[in-house]
Amino acid sequence: MTARTTIPRDAVLLIVDVQQGMDRYAEQYHRNNPDLEANIGRLQRAWRETGRPIIHVQHLSKEPDSPLRPGQAGVEFKDEVRHDLCRVRCDRDIRQHGARWQAVRVHVAA
Repeated sequence: MTARTTIPRDAVLLIVDVQQGMDRYAEQYHRNNPDLEANIGRLQRAWRETGRPIIHVQHLSKEPDSPLRPGQAGVEFKDEVRHDLCRVRCDRDIRQHGARWQAVRVHVAA
């Protein structure tokens, strides 16, 4: 028998850095989850049906050769997890201070 978990009504789905430019690092970091985007897409669709919010975090790099720098195709979200129907998107510029990262902009769409 499998125990059921009840998800609180105020729970939020947080999707972080599922961007086209991440593919550049897949081999270098030995990515072992080829179905990641499809699984996140399925989770996102099911989550949306519950009416709970989804927050997409987008890495915006300031490194000149990063595929995640604004103005390049790599900064865009992957098609499987596009945020078009979501209400909140958080852009982040990583400034590492020890183990803390800072989110610098949050966009709330109507």
